[in-house]
Amino acid sequence: MVVGAVSSSALRGAPAWDVIVGDRFIAAVGAPAPEAVLAALADAAGDPDPAVERLVGLFPVGRTDAIGSFALVWWAPGVWSAVTAVVRGDAVVDLESPGGSRRFDARGSRPWLLAEFHEVTAVRIAGADSALEPIGAAANPVTHARASVRASSIEWTAAAPRS
Repeated sequence: MVVGAVSSSALRGAPAWDVIVGDRFIAAVGAPAPEAVLAALADAAGDPDPAVERLVGLFPVGRTDAIGSFALVWWAPGVWSAVTAVVRGDAVVDLESPGGSRRFDARGSRPWLLAEFHEVTAVRIAGADSALEPIGAAANPVTHARASVRASSIEWTAAAPRS
């Protein structure tokens, strides 16, 4: 699993995401996600060196079977404070760093929007309607090295979650 702490939350009435936590990435797909996409992401979860381009290619974005909303956060080898984030549709990635918090969203971009961020200390994947709040409040720890969960948000922090 990615270095740090991963946790999830499921809020009643919030959009649900099917989430795959891999060794070097976290991916969230609007639920219910196609089984083929989840299976491909699960297969990639144990890859010690998954290329971000390969992972993005697992999300169909053409005219047939397109995924409307997804987010991917990917960590480069050995650099846990730098992430590449990819978003589409209603998915957002909230990031914290020493300079503060920011929200990364697709803003209607097609097929998706990609950006790199540095000095990242925490990440949250959620829906566009979620509030931009401090990261670290998700109540359900994800303890398995490679996991699949359904949640309204998934969080990663470089350190243990706040108490």
